[in-house]
Amino acid sequence: MALMALCGLGGCLNTAAPRLSIADVRVTQVADGGSSMLVLVRAENPNHKPLPLGNVDYRVTMNGQEVFAGTRSAEAVLPRYGVLDLPLPVSVPAGDRPVGESEFRLSMTLHYLAPGKMAQTLYDAYLSRPKVSASGAGVVDLGG
Repeated sequence: MALMALCGLGGCLNTAAPRLSIADVRVTQVADGGSSMLVLVRAENPNHKPLPLGNVDYRVTMNGQEVFAGTRSAEAVLPRYGVLDLPLPVSVPAGDRPVGESEFRLSMTLHYLAPGKMAQTLYDAYLSRPKVSASGAGVVDLGG
């Protein structure tokens, strides 16, 4: 109860999570050994204070089969009421690569830090680690 009251004073309960969506997908390499693409994830901050971003855990499936999973550090601060595109690289080995155009699905979890000293204290003590999850889909041609 006391922790919740402190959290309310620190402003961490009234911080909205960032909104995430796929902004663009670019094929960066097609080779015999596999293909690469870059997924740009648009993060939008609906808050009046900046949000420091942490790690992004993400996975990509193609034709229902997982072809990539990874973690990337965002190393960025999402500006107040701002938008930021986060690049997520994806490598698909030749053995997992579908032939021609294929649907892909990206599932991700973004960790972030709510503003305020109390939120920082709770974060440092591993008591509050805010995160938001999202997914999106698209079509890409990785060769093959």
